[in-house]
Amino acid sequence: MARCAIILFLLLTKAFGFAAAEAQQAAQPAPDVAHVPLTAWMSSRPHVSADSLADMRLDPISRERFAETLRLVLQEDWARALPLAKRIGYEVVILEDGNFHYTLLQEDLPRGIGPSVVISHQPRRNVIAQAPHASFETGTSEQAATLMGLLGFRAAILSGAHRCASRTFVECRGHTTVCGDRPGSPYRTSDTAHSPQTLFHIAHL
Repeated sequence: MARCAIILFLLLTKAFGFAAAEAQQAAQPAPDVAHVPLTAWMSSRPHVSADSLADMRLDPISRERFAETLRLVLQEDWARALPLAKRIGYEVVILEDGNFHYTLLQEDLPRGIGPSVVISHQPRRNVIAQAPHASFETGTSEQAATLMGLLGFRAAILSGAHRCASRTFVECRGHTTVCGDRPGSPYRTSDTAHSPQTLFHIAHL
């Protein structure tokens, strides 16, 4: 009788242990899941228009918080990545496009200022596709998505704001009239291909 009681106690302990482990696993935070083609998602991203922002340069703390969030996303450390992403105005979403799965780091409100980052779960090439002028050069967002699917790129980075969105200029060398400025004008701080103090640049690093 005592032996049966011991066996029953051990079985109950083991059962409760499994239940506790399952409950703990269920309580772990995880990103939301969306089922949509990557090209459609890229096409739907918002972009603020030209001359709509004062500046696009960010302070070192903001840039470091974004970098840390992206590092945690790459590690799939959801317990720390999700709240930190929310703190900086971002969210993490798992996108399922047929047999392809991606992790998205994107703005959690339709602001259209900061970049979006797409990370492949099945990369075949350690290559990053980028669309630094997504709302200016038509089709480049969709091209980046297509390259990820066909060639198995590791990631893609999509700009948010229009390249002429800000009204301030970078300190780097180079001039352009693409935003309608006078000849010899520097690039705008929103032109992510020429502005190293943006989150687009930080995402590449």
